[in-house]
Amino acid sequence: MKRRRRINTRSIKKIARERIEHLLELAKAVFSTDSNLAQRYVQLALRIGMRHKVRIPRSQRWQICKHCHSLLIPGVTCHSRLRNKREPHIVITCYKCKNYSRYPYKVKKQR
Repeated sequence: MKRRRRINTRSIKKIARERIEHLLELAKAVFSTDSNLAQRYVQLALRIGMRHKVRIPRSQRWQICKHCHSLLIPGVTCHSRLRNKREPHIVITCYKCKNYSRYPYKVKKQR
């Protein structure tokens, strides 16, 4: 009976995080020349994250539309607005699917 090698899940998740970050950086760099290739990089990053159960870093999560999974570049593929009603939040509207996402932020109180 053959013994299987035990795979270290920590190292796999670390590699997956690095690949996700690298793919999203490539997507931003390539977007101006080939938007379809940038979209493919985003799809691959999301697929790697789902397959290995790795979260996309918060700093890069807002750059992907939650509805259509397109790359969000302010002024090109989306626009963002600051709102203060209820809680202060940023509203990012995707031009491709016309949906919006809200991200809360804290206001620093001045003394």
